[in-house]
Amino acid sequence: MKKNRLILILVIIIAVVGIGFVVNSEKTDDLKESAKAKNAQAEKLNESCLNKISSQDFQGAIADCTQSIKLSPKYSAAYSNRCYAKSAVKDYSSALTDCDKAIELKPNYGRAYNNRGLAKAGLKDYKGAVTDYDMAANLLPKYDKVYYNRGFAKMKLRDFNGAVADMNKAIEINPKLAKAYYNIGEIKDRLGDKAEAEKNFQKAISLDSNLEKLYKAR
Repeated sequence: MKKNRLILILVIIIAVVGIGFVVNSEKTDDLKESAKAKNAQAEKLNESCLNKISSQDFQGAIADCTQSIKLSPKYSAAYSNRCYAKSAVKDYSSALTDCDKAIELKPNYGRAYNNRGLAKAGLKDYKGAVTDYDMAANLLPKYDKVYYNRGFAKMKLRDFNGAVADMNKAIEINPKLAKAYYNIGEIKDRLGDKAEAEKNFQKAISLDSNLEKLYKAR
């Protein structure tokens, strides 16, 4: 009799524990599905942020990236993209904080280093910007904008030879990068090489007619 009672108790315990496992498993599955849904929505908002950056709606981009981060606080791309958008509206200090966070979350994130370089350049920390662009160039050796941005920072530091080398590297990757030709023209003009300056100015204008106004206003 005692034996039967013990067996019955064991059966009940196993049944109760089993029910607990099922309930916990269902809760875990629900949490996983909820996290997936949030991450998917965060990705959509980040894509929207990028689209708004492309159309130069920088405030809208900032709003979308902020919502993306709320849903997924460890989403490095959203911090990096918000950093870029904030630099575009000259909120450089806040941009720097965002790119610091992006790099903390993803230490080998080339675009975040490039974007942090832009924020530092906006704060006139051109040496710091060059350091970040160096990192970005190591991580993204085929990204033309890194060389263009580093070249621009070197112009500000009056490292004209380094600036021309970077602008030429940007052109090698992207032969239609009109502003790189224009900046080489500016450097050559400062150095007194008028013929080479004019050649680069005209090449820049042939690629982007909007630069003609800038050229004539010199």
